[in-house]
Amino acid sequence: MGGLGKTTLAKMVYNDRKVQNHFELRMWHCVSENFGATAVVRSIIELATNGRCDLPDNIELLRGKMQEVIGRKRFLLILDDVWNEEQQKWEDDLKPLVCSSIGGLGSMIVVTSRSRQVASIMGTLPPHELSCLSDHDSWELFSKKASGKGVEEQEEFIAIGKLIVNKCKGLPLALNTMGGLMSSKHQIKEWEVIAESNMGGNNEVLSILKLSYMHLPSEMKQCFAFCAVFPKDYVMDKSRLESIDLVQKGESVFNELVWRSFIQDVFYHSYDGIRCKIHDLMHDLAKNITDECAFAEELIQQKASGNDVGVRHVQLSQLSLDESEQITRSLKKPSSLHTLLVELSLMDLKVKESKLTSLRAIRCEDPSVIRNNVINTTHLTYLDLSFSSMVRLPNSLCMLKLTHIYLLRCDRLKRMPAKLGRLHNLCTLTKFVVNIGDGFGIEELKDLRQLGNRLELYNLKKVKSGSKANLHEKKNLTELALYWGFPFLKKM
Repeated sequence: MGGLGKTTLAKMVYNDRKVQNHFELRMWHCVSENFGATAVVRSIIELATNGRCDLPDNIELLRGKMQEVIGRKRFLLILDDVWNEEQQKWEDDLKPLVCSSIGGLGSMIVVTSRSRQVASIMGTLPPHELSCLSDHDSWELFSKKASGKGVEEQEEFIAIGKLIVNKCKGLPLALNTMGGLMSSKHQIKEWEVIAESNMGGNNEVLSILKLSYMHLPSEMKQCFAFCAVFPKDYVMDKSRLESIDLVQKGESVFNELVWRSFIQDVFYHSYDGIRCKIHDLMHDLAKNITDECAFAEELIQQKASGNDVGVRHVQLSQLSLDESEQITRSLKKPSSLHTLLVELSLMDLKVKESKLTSLRAIRCEDPSVIRNNVINTTHLTYLDLSFSSMVRLPNSLCMLKLTHIYLLRCDRLKRMPAKLGRLHNLCTLTKFVVNIGDGFGIEELKDLRQLGNRLELYNLKKVKSGSKANLHEKKNLTELALYWGFPFLKKM
């Protein structure tokens, strides 16, 4: 059963100080429905090296790299949320790779799953089965959340609250979510309406979560629904989520969604800032309430089923040629696309630029995107070129209405577009390279007062005496990194 707290318990073990000291290497991989050997091994390599693995999908190459980076280190590997019930897939494909060819004495693999069949296939020890919370513990969890924002524990609230708790059937996720909902309800009549609501159906947990969703303010509904564009267990960047979704008051919306347990697993990454995930049941809810968001597998399924539902937000990872062609055919009306997040070349999609005139947000590592008409649209406000190998940005960018420009790890970038200061509404600019010449100096930042989050300034040796960037006026900046030259640019 989902929502019992299997992942939460595993995380408590994973983060325990004794566990941290005992293992030389700790790795956490969310499996979900992708149990392919290449996907798991690639993830192990990336977790062990804390970097990207660009090797092709060749299991022998991946196996060799995995053996190299792990060697004889004693490791702990958490395989979270495993769904695969095919014994042969485990015994023949993955088990020989991760159980016998790597790691030192005392290495351990911990698996979480809703399925007893999975436990019997993969387990070497008896499984630890979680049970639902007792009535007492259920009430403690719910009331702590429900009264967390000032709701006093009056007799009337307690009586109705216990009716709501009973409908949650001891599931921590449901109790947390309903507690978060009730913390926003301060009238006894509001509590009575919730208590009398139908929380039944074929999937009682999903019904409870959906009830809580229905009581969200509209801007929170919009932000949460957008999470459906990402696959399950996807790690999202908080600032990007707020930027792409184009929700006003992004900070307060995000914090409230966290409080109500719609967004979980919030943590701070030293480079990317605050990151987060959503529970897989919450992902099911997001997919249930919107048909405007899709990722690769879903677009292919839609094509196969003849479903012509209009998709407005698309997220695509690396694809085979056949998958790329199928997805291109699935985009019946590409002009309706508002968001395109891709990790492949736009040329691979074979979508004519003239049909992508409604884009509001685009993310693409392919440097050809800056020479492509796809971004010359009057609606575009979000541009993410992170990890691109481009050297310069075109001046035409300053003719757009951009509010967010992400240039994370664009290590080869040496020239910004001229007159960047024209983008008066720019809220995010992760990188600025100072240069000489009219329109390329640091003074272009002078009037960009709304800039926030992280800003990196490069090539500061080119700053002219007396130039002003007015950094002290940018109250929304949380991090500022200063570089004299280009420390990450490799010598050719």
